[in-house]
Amino acid sequence: MALLRIANASPLILLGKIHQLALLHEGDREVIVPDAVFDEVGDPTVAGRLPGWDTSMAPIGRADDVPIPPEVHRFALDPGESMVLALALARQAAGDDVEVVLDEKKGRNAAKVLGLCLVGTAGLLLRAKSDGRIASVAPLLDELERQGMYLDRALRRSILDLAEE
Repeated sequence: MALLRIANASPLILLGKIHQLALLHEGDREVIVPDAVFDEVGDPTVAGRLPGWDTSMAPIGRADDVPIPPEVHRFALDPGESMVLALALARQAAGDDVEVVLDEKKGRNAAKVLGLCLVGTAGLLLRAKSDGRIASVAPLLDELERQGMYLDRALRRSILDLAEE
């Protein structure tokens, strides 16, 4: 059984822009990205394709796309989100312990309905603070917002409350 984290484009791009892609790696979880997402963000192993990529980091694996099952199609998500969910369901059915990394509300709701374990970019920040990999969540949230991540005031406050900041 593999421990997998399957990431969508938005968390990859946002964490890259703030030079925090390493936060995707946690414990023994392997980070993989489906081909459909690589088509959106570019292969991070190609210099300059993904902001924040550093060849000294743990690798981000590439996974072949799989057929999208009807239970994922019904949510009418973008191709990357659909493939993240389809791949997660396929790998879960094969016995792997899977977690998806999604930020967009529609994709997150679909993951919940499908019973998938889910984390978003803010959740990765909270975990990183909890295990001592970062000192504070607030400055990284500030930078994420400057880079285009939208957080309404209530959600931001909730995240900072969880971080005890």
